[in-house]
Amino acid sequence: GINAEYGIYRILMKRAAPLSKNEREFILSALEDSQRIDCRQLYDFRRIKISFGQKHGQVEVSLGLTRAYGVVTGEIVEPFPDRPTEGFFTFNVELSPMADPSWEAGRPSETAVELGRMIERGLRESRAIDTEALCIVAGKKVFSIRCDIHILDNNGNIFDCASIAAITALLHFRRQEVTVTGENVIIHSEADRDPVPLSIHHIPISVTFAFFQKGNIVLVDPSLKEEMVMDGRMTMTLNSYKEICSIHKAGGVPVQMDAILRCTHVAVVKVMEISKLIEAALASKTKPPTVGSKKKANLSLGDVGKDINVEETPPLKNLELFDFTEGKLFANIPEHLNAELDNKMKEFEALANELIGQTDGNSNSHSSSALMDTSSQAGDDSNMNEENTTHINKREDEEENLKKGGRGKGKNAKDKQK
Repeated sequence: GINAEYGIYRILMKRAAPLSKNEREFILSALEDSQRIDCRQLYDFRRIKISFGQKHGQVEVSLGLTRAYGVVTGEIVEPFPDRPTEGFFTFNVELSPMADPSWEAGRPSETAVELGRMIERGLRESRAIDTEALCIVAGKKVFSIRCDIHILDNNGNIFDCASIAAITALLHFRRQEVTVTGENVIIHSEADRDPVPLSIHHIPISVTFAFFQKGNIVLVDPSLKEEMVMDGRMTMTLNSYKEICSIHKAGGVPVQMDAILRCTHVAVVKVMEISKLIEAALASKTKPPTVGSKKKANLSLGDVGKDINVEETPPLKNLELFDFTEGKLFANIPEHLNAELDNKMKEFEALANELIGQTDGNSNSHSSSALMDTSSQAGDDSNMNEENTTHINKREDEEENLKKGGRGKGKNAKDKQK
């Protein structure tokens, strides 16, 4: 309704408003003490969540509150005459005003052009995708792969979020199987044959660094407010083999060589962690469900389908309490925490056994006393029964004696009358 639209408008205008002087000074003073306004360390990423759509090649990536949606599609076209055996591979980035009110709809902005070139350079120039594997018939038919990135929400660092969405969508995409017999080309549907994944040699992932105080302070994954006060930005694209695919730095404060080398070492660690996250997400999507379990399409960095933080261990509330396959208590918990939990459980079991032993002893004593009471009561009852029987016997004897005495007296009276 109107109230909801007005609330959304207020939120967007509040985000579009520039930072005040107090906010800028607070952010900079916190960074001088190696603190960030969202309680992260300088080299910490925000939580990453990867979700898959209904079709192959549809991926949504959330980096904190920044969200990007990647869609990969393919079609068969004719190749260029000078490159008859190479397919096409194109990128397109769309920045919507709904994601950030400072972006305009209809025409690509400088940010969209910069983002598209950065992703294309990291994937194409590093030859991550084999374009010759997209050829069907040389000079006649090749596959044309198109990757569209839509920024759904901008809360800072759209470069890394879009990079993860692009490579994950390409890994998740499946093209149609093709059979070539002479000059005849048969394109099989998904019902006839399983689609084929793209030939990707390595996984390039970008890591963005922000510089403050003339390059003396460096941090990873800047948020929107941190981008408003930063002096410069540099994006490094690497793969899991520790190879630099591209370095993108457009303007800003100059950076010394020592700072670039330090950023490279940090980026290698982050790329390894994000690569494992992407592989785990794809494995959870393609792995068949086991008996009694539900297939989950989301992976988050905290439950399968839960948020996972690539820098920190997942919270305990998002973990399974028991792993029936390995027989471990509190599965997926770090070793030191698991050892502490095992010790606590042993102490609890010992205490429980001790309490059970005490209750058993008390129950035995109560039962023996109850048996003694019942036996004594039974003895008393038997004594009372014996007394009653003797009393009854005595009374019967007395009555018989009285009867006999009455009969004797009657006879004597009759004799006297006679």
